[in-house]
Amino acid sequence: MTCIAVLRDKKSSLWFASDRRLSSDHNIISSNEPKTKLLNNILVSGAGTAWICDLILERYEFPTIENDDPENFWAHNVLYPDLLRWLREEGYVDKGGIKLNTGASKGKEDREEEYAIMLIGANSALFELTIGESSISITKVDTPYATGCGGSYALGSLRTTEKMKMKVKDRLKLACEVAAQCSSGCDDRIDILTNKGLF
Repeated sequence: MTCIAVLRDKKSSLWFASDRRLSSDHNIISSNEPKTKLLNNILVSGAGTAWICDLILERYEFPTIENDDPENFWAHNVLYPDLLRWLREEGYVDKGGIKLNTGASKGKEDREEEYAIMLIGANSALFELTIGESSISITKVDTPYATGCGGSYALGSLRTTEKMKMKVKDRLKLACEVAAQCSSGCDDRIDILTNKGLF
């Protein structure tokens, strides 16, 4: 349950917007913390299974990007193998995927697969890191981009406002507000973050 929307400004800087809605089993709450964080000058946000998002956002230390590393090289040859190494060392990876959480889902045959989609902004490049029980992958994506249960609504708003004379932060705020109006999985507490800080 969430909405994350991303745009690039005229200087090619990435802007992330996210709401604060969280769900755990049957509980839906609004978090006190933003879902998007700036870690080692890398923008990171997550949607999907909360414990996987929290694991990456709170415990994993993202490798820095060296000045001469192209972002694509960094994502596939530095970040991806380092993340897999860390997940193995921490005991979360088994045969290429995330081990099951030992909490409420254990033993349920009819449950949905647990997964998370992490959006990663490295300089001006945007990547989607998908972490699931059966696979872990990283893909370069472009803006406008949105994900989460409100992502399709936000993306529609971002596409609609493309030719309007609006500031990037205003377009993102409107997109997340639309998602909050259309999806009960989103709320209207919206944080907007760039690599220069919170707006």
